[in-house]
Amino acid sequence: MSISQAVFSGIIQGVTEFLPVSSSGHLVLLHHYFGYKQPQLLFDIFLHVGTLFAVLVYFKRDIQLLFTKERRFLSLILIGCVPTAIIGFAFEYFFREAFMNIKLVSVMLIVTALFLFGADYITRLREKSKDTNLKPLGVGKALIIGAMQGLAILPGISRSGTTISTALICRINKEEAIRYSFLLAIPAIVGALVFELRNFDSIKTVLIPQVVAGALSAFLVGLVAIYYLIKAVIKKKLFLFGIYCLITGSAIFFRA
Repeated sequence: MSISQAVFSGIIQGVTEFLPVSSSGHLVLLHHYFGYKQPQLLFDIFLHVGTLFAVLVYFKRDIQLLFTKERRFLSLILIGCVPTAIIGFAFEYFFREAFMNIKLVSVMLIVTALFLFGADYITRLREKSKDTNLKPLGVGKALIIGAMQGLAILPGISRSGTTISTALICRINKEEAIRYSFLLAIPAIVGALVFELRNFDSIKTVLIPQVVAGALSAFLVGLVAIYYLIKAVIKKKLFLFGIYCLITGSAIFFRA
């Protein structure tokens, strides 16, 4: 992998990690068309570290509040991590195999599109009927959202798209849905990194300059992507990303 390819991968990661179009799915497609014979799983994890720092910087005040005035919200984040971890461990082999299946990625992109369409439709219908009976985030909803984050390990399933969509469908207000989705991503990314670092053979194949270049570009682009995703959710534009996922998934499916 060249430096330019690493930077390009980082840009793709930064854009797709937070915009609801599946970063893992796009990285699988990117590596496939770059001609890599093996999935670049550890390199992809370090790209996620770049976007992790983007979340830490963008939501630094929210993170501080978790340890001072919002201990309950912190506990709900930890609760949401439980189903994510269980799903990740239980289906580890299946998930690894999925990263080599381009057709599966295309199908999962279409599934992401359906999630986005569903959340957009329900939100618009609720606002049109002037239904303001929103529900606070609780343990049950945290477990459901955490489970959806676990399924988003599959390449093609957008983590941000499914968690935010699920929260909206569960009648959680937009601002809380956004905060919970992004803050829930922090332990998930850290856990994925620690899990991958067990594989020392993979570490030997990763070149430091490429890792730094990819992670840095993912961080910078990620900051911008977070801003635009929040705008899209607030302005009810999730369906636009659904259209993109549907077109891309369909095109890859019939080409693969």
